[in-house]
Formats: sequence, C-alpha cells, structure tokens
Amino acid sequence: LAFRKIGSFERALEEFEAASHLAPRSTPARKRLAEIQSLLGNNPEALVLTDAALQADPRDHGLWELKAQILSKEHRSAEATEAARKAVELEPDCAVALGYLAGAWQDQENLAEAKSVYRKALERAPFDALLQMNLGTVLRQRGQLKVAEESFRKAIEWQPNFALAYRNLGAVLAESRDIIGASGAYQKARELD
Repeated sequence: LAFRKIGSFERALEEFEAASHLAPRSTPARKRLAEIQSLLGNNPEALVLTDAALQADPRDHGLWELKAQILSKEHRSAEATEAARKAVELEPDCAVALGYLAGAWQDQENLAEAKSVYRKALERAPFDALLQMNLGTVLRQRGQLKVAEESFRKAIEWQPNFALAYRNLGAVLAESRDIIGASGAYQKARELD
C-alpha cells in the first residue's frame, strides 16, 4: 500500500522503517520491510527481518511463504523446501504455500514431488496461470511434451498476455519438432515482452 501511494520502493522502505521504530515488535511491519527488501534485491536483510518476525509469530504461514521465496531467490533450495513445508503444515489448503513447496521441489530436481504438489495447488486454485505454467515446466523436464504443451496452452487461455507461458510453449513445440507452432509462440512472447 505504501509503495502504491508513494510510488517507489525506496520511499516505501523509509516509511516502513520509520513505522518499525515506532512499533519495533510489529510483525506486520517487519514482514512488509522484508518484502520490500526482497523486491529491492536485499535478500540477506529480508531474511533477517523475516526470521525476526517468525520469532515473534512462528504460526504465520505467510511469513514462512515469504521465507521460502527469499531462500529460493538465494538458491538455497533445501532451506526453501523446509520453509515452504512449514507454510503448508500451517495452512494445508493454501495454493500459494503449495506453489512455493512445488517450486522448491523443482529446484531440487525432485520432479515427481513437484508435479504432485503443483497438481494439489491447482486443485485449490484451479485457474492460476502461474501454477499451470510451472506444472508445464515440470512436465517438460520429465519429457512429457504433449502434456506440457497442454499445460502451457491452459495457462495462456487463463492469462492471454502471459509472455513466459508463450515462451515455454515455443520451447516445448520446438522440442516436439513443430517449428511453425514454436515460431508463432516465440513471436507472441516477443510481442508481449
């Protein structure tokens, strides 16, 4: 909200830091600061803030999701998996938490587990284009090109301006030797970027 009102992450960071000095134990303020730090690429600082917030409120699944996201950005996939597991343990029906867990499994190249968890996440958020596209990437990595193609096409159907889904569709079509289809998908991705 502060970012939208102020228009810059740096200014929002200053506002949240000022607020956190007024209420130093505020878990929401620490969480927002951590999110902004992560968006600015300051992941080590974001992790410190997230851990401090988790000490105050270890049952907040959103904080565990944030920790999983930050750890994933830092390529610490085993730790990201544990944080995502904790988020899912606290909120088993949360598609976002399941998506982070599936992504962490994918980063560790446990594709069978990633595929299973992405499917669970899609049961809870059946029209989530990002989850659908990520499932497609797992299917592609497993060599299931036709099913991956269907997954990318669904993601595009649900979010027609999804450039990354078009790019992935182009890649799977190229691997399937559909050069004309791949060319069209890549062209659409370039138009949308």
